[in-house]
Amino acid sequence: MKKFISILILLFICFTGYSQIEIIKSEETIVINNKKYYVHKVELGQTLYSICKAYNVPQKEVAKTNNLHSFSINAGQILNIPFVNNNENNFPEFYSHKVIQGETLFSLAKKYEVSINDIIKHNPEARYGIKTDQILKILNINKENPDNKNNQIYYYTVEKGNTLFSISQKFGISIDKIISLNPETENGIKIGQVLKIPKSGSNISEIIVVNNDSVNNQNNNYSHLYFEDENITPCNKFEYDKTMTFNIVLMLPLFLNRNIYYLGNYKEDKDQMFYKNTQRFIEIYEGILIALNKLKSQGLSLNLSVYDTENDGKKVKDIMDELNYPEIDLIIGPVYSGNIKIASHYAKKHHINLISPLSQNKDLIYDNPFVFQVVPSNEMRIKKTSDMYIGLRDTSILIIHNGTENENKLIEVYKTKLLDSLSINNRATELSLKTVNFSTGGDNSVEDALTAGTDNIIIIPSDDEVFVTQVIDKLYALKEDYQIRLVGSPRWENFQNININHLKSMSFHYISPIFINYHEHSVKVFITEYRAIYETEPSKHAFQGFDIMYYFVNALRKYGRHFQFCLLSSDTLSNKKGIVYDFDFIRTNKNGGFENNGTFFLEYDENFQLKQVNIKKELEKKKK
Repeated sequence: MKKFISILILLFICFTGYSQIEIIKSEETIVINNKKYYVHKVELGQTLYSICKAYNVPQKEVAKTNNLHSFSINAGQILNIPFVNNNENNFPEFYSHKVIQGETLFSLAKKYEVSINDIIKHNPEARYGIKTDQILKILNINKENPDNKNNQIYYYTVEKGNTLFSISQKFGISIDKIISLNPETENGIKIGQVLKIPKSGSNISEIIVVNNDSVNNQNNNYSHLYFEDENITPCNKFEYDKTMTFNIVLMLPLFLNRNIYYLGNYKEDKDQMFYKNTQRFIEIYEGILIALNKLKSQGLSLNLSVYDTENDGKKVKDIMDELNYPEIDLIIGPVYSGNIKIASHYAKKHHINLISPLSQNKDLIYDNPFVFQVVPSNEMRIKKTSDMYIGLRDTSILIIHNGTENENKLIEVYKTKLLDSLSINNRATELSLKTVNFSTGGDNSVEDALTAGTDNIIIIPSDDEVFVTQVIDKLYALKEDYQIRLVGSPRWENFQNININHLKSMSFHYISPIFINYHEHSVKVFITEYRAIYETEPSKHAFQGFDIMYYFVNALRKYGRHFQFCLLSSDTLSNKKGIVYDFDFIRTNKNGGFENNGTFFLEYDENFQLKQVNIKKELEKKKK
């Protein structure tokens, strides 16, 4: 059952070339709902990518127009291609951009107001990462889609169950307005249809005042749970001997057989290279291998056993049944909550520390003192945000939400954590917290909730693109009259309609468990080594894999297999601060496991590159 994936690494960097087939644009056109289309018959060997390139139309647009469920097409198929008049303006079709150190596909997408997929479409090699000094073709969005120029329109894809009425209610606009911008909807809408929607929104607010007298001051200083297994040296007495060998088990859902099949059959852009979303797990493994090489070069003897779980609970159970626990020092993985729960049961039974590398489910460590959760939970991130703003003078905290069940739950967590932070902050005596339901109130409720002459900390606990975009546009219209600092989610980076300049103008920042500082020496060294081995750029997952393996093996080397009783906040492990992680593990309760408290507050600089910021220090300095 045990499988090593060196063959997969070789396949990972080997690809089959292909030749392009010339596309001749069709002279046949058709008009549907006042829109003009080319009528193109697919010839043998033609792909959607090559057809769209010939017609200068995005693949997504053609796929949506023809109700395609994927980018796969067949010979003889008839496609309606949206008509593009290339003489409409004098804007260049593409920009030529030279990549500088630290730039990412995301930062370039936001800089040029295009999607990451658009960049990859015109620069297929960028799919595997970009390099310094690389020249990229960037589509001129003003030429392709003039509606985006004034940022007053965003695009909504019709979903199952949608009606004109439900869409009008969702966006707070009239049915007549939708039809006026989308004349074809007069006869109804269909799933997959893309509609133009004008930006607007509404809201309501309530005010909650909390004072320090009402706070239940609790101090959760749990004593360390300690035990000693027979023939096991306690961590505070452990001394590493170079004759020792550490045995480590790694469990990842690599889906080796399927990935080898996909890589072996990859020929052109339309072909799938990795099975589902398993690329990130392969990249984690690649980072782990680099860490192992570094550790072995330092004289450590290590045995790594790699198991492909295939995200199968039964397979995870079979793996755990097979393990020789007296010989195992550390288990890393699995990654999905259900599988971690299975594996952690065995880890607890045999007193083996298990590392959960990606899960944010705090329930998994509630009553298991042998589980380490590397990625902080949402609750922990909210606590960190609350700690940042409690005690600041002349500051108003405002939570804007959409009234969903999930957002209401998060608001309650914010209230609890703000109270906890307030109770242990000697400077804070009172907290004014305002909540605004943007979806049910009037147009002026956001402005009514803002406070002039002070810093307004705006927290938006939502990842709904439509809602978030509406709120940001509303706040942007008010930023000249109010001091606004916007707290959001890293998932906003993937939004297509959000205006990054609006975010920057309101000091948008978010909390993240990792931060890649491309100016740091350790990051540069890792990138150089990764390029030399894998001939591509490392993703964040490769950095994460390296940090996790290097940190916990160093913990083994210094403290032995019961290192959890010596990893305090004052710990002196040399790599406590990793390349992208800031490890700070704290036991959640007296019978529970450990959660990483290390986080970063990040915002974008003038070049759309992430930087670490200390909001509290900035605001306190400004008020002096």
